[in-house]
Amino acid sequence: MLTIRSEQMRALQTARAEQFVQYTLARVPVTLPHLADAMPDWTTRVRPSVARGLRHFSAQDDVARYVEIVLRHLDERTADELPDAAREMIHSASLPAARRLDNFERWAKKRAVRRAV
Repeated sequence: MLTIRSEQMRALQTARAEQFVQYTLARVPVTLPHLADAMPDWTTRVRPSVARGLRHFSAQDDVARYVEIVLRHLDERTADELPDAAREMIHSASLPAARRLDNFERWAKKRAVRRAV
């Protein structure tokens, strides 16, 4: 029987998270070109948002969309700073990820941080 040690599991999780970061870094400038000049260092902004997105979603597209919503509407507000209703909305296992993200985006648009861009 194959046994994966905890250090190996952490290494796999770190590698997976990095893949999500790289995927999102490639996608965000394409989907949010109007923010490209306002956010010159994407890595420092995307990496923490990907980590938070991985708490709620498992697919790359879902995590990338979560990051895009946060960057576009919430000015990188952390999941810990979101109201309980918003956290429940994105964490609810009773709805598919796409529906949770649709609901979260509608909620975020209503509370969007106004940008000068």
